[in-house]
Amino acid sequence: MNSKFALVLKSIMAMIILISTLGIRTNGKVYSAVEQKKVIGLKFYYNDNEEMQQLVPTVSVYEMDYSTGDETFKEYEFVNMAFSYPDGYSTDWNVIRQYTGEAMEGEDYNLFIDDRTVVIDGRVYGYGLYQNNKRIYSGKHPFADSEHISERLYFFDYANKELKLLRTAAHINKNRFYPIPTWDSEGNLIYS
Repeated sequence: MNSKFALVLKSIMAMIILISTLGIRTNGKVYSAVEQKKVIGLKFYYNDNEEMQQLVPTVSVYEMDYSTGDETFKEYEFVNMAFSYPDGYSTDWNVIRQYTGEAMEGEDYNLFIDDRTVVIDGRVYGYGLYQNNKRIYSGKHPFADSEHISERLYFFDYANKELKLLRTAAHINKNRFYPIPTWDSEGNLIYS
């Protein structure tokens, strides 16, 4: 991983973790200092717009009022922040890769979303990190030859229901470790 990129990413995640300790968290929900009678939870995900071939950042907001017990779920879809399918994106997992027994051939794709809800000066915010991983396998060994990673960091303001893109980054990790095929005592092929 690019050391400058890793340092920036670690700094951002450390900041998010530090800030998240300022709110009182229970079961992924944050007790807001401003709305003391409410539990608020934010969850980042995306909607797949197949017609436009884009992923649409979406934030689900859960609220529970302590005085009435009423629960509400609201979804905020940010079509204006939609982004094109990442390189390698597919929902048909049968087409993506073929496992040959000892080695993988083709591509492997994953989209991860990590999110945090934080309280800063009595206001509720959310951070969402979308990470796209595409691994390419040559079939020569069981490890990926390269991993293409792109990331998008979003910030959600609960009070204003606004989403901002804070940062994007992309890099490629090349696998320089090629295992040597060998056989165990029973004649089975293994890699060392």
